[in-house]
Amino acid sequence: MAEVGQMSDGIAEVDAATRKVTGKITFDRPDGLEYILGYCPEAFADWRGAIHEMYDPAKPAGKVLEIIPHSEEHAITIVSRVSEGAQDTWSSILNGALSTYGVSCVPDPEYGNNPQKWPKREYNGREYPYLPRYILAGISYVGKPPVAK
Repeated sequence: MAEVGQMSDGIAEVDAATRKVTGKITFDRPDGLEYILGYCPEAFADWRGAIHEMYDPAKPAGKVLEIIPHSEEHAITIVSRVSEGAQDTWSSILNGALSTYGVSCVPDPEYGNNPQKWPKREYNGREYPYLPRYILAGISYVGKPPVAK
């Protein structure tokens, strides 16, 4: 199964006392892989799984506490807590090396794994493969993404 990623707008808030991290993911614009993921809040609705560092399944780093959809912005706020056992991840968040959330998803079977066969969506005068529906496969703390503005 192919996975595609979407990067967030960055970590907006870090609470050192509780190790809570808050950030927002905005959809319907190209990500670093030059795909556009549609705003699909149902994919996030029940996710309360682990968060990893840099998409590494061998490096669990925290847990999602809350997911808040913003339909008017086509965005989702993620509130998470970094685990006590993930001190290196916590240090990297505090120093800015890990500065955003990234999500991995599996395309809805209707669209398949080949982005060239997905519908297209225009953004700033250019067409990109567009994935309107998908299954959330994971959320990670990652470095600053190359997201088109």
